[in-house]
Amino acid sequence: MFFFIGMGKQVKDLVATRPDYGDFVQRTRKFKSKVFPPATLAILFTMAAWIIGGGVDTRVIPTWIHTFFALGAIVTNLFAFVREVKYMAQHNMLLDEVIGLLEKSPQEE
Repeated sequence: MFFFIGMGKQVKDLVATRPDYGDFVQRTRKFKSKVFPPATLAILFTMAAWIIGGGVDTRVIPTWIHTFFALGAIVTNLFAFVREVKYMAQHNMLLDEVIGLLEKSPQEE
């Protein structure tokens, strides 16, 4: 998640003086909108499994509840991981594209 926050800020800073490059900022927002929901859900399931595990250890909470959250954590983390890898690669290509355009611009003017 922090990768997308930091890279989104970097892209915004790089294209801040170029209003015609607004598409790049929109694309970074699209990447974030695809990655953040499953990543957040993965974090929540992982935290819940960990916290509830303490209740299971003290025999206050039934084991099946912890098992449910643990399986949810595994599934959501795998899904989030696959999605993050996909959009990290696309974000790196976008950044290469921005840098390439910015390097060409001064020579053309």
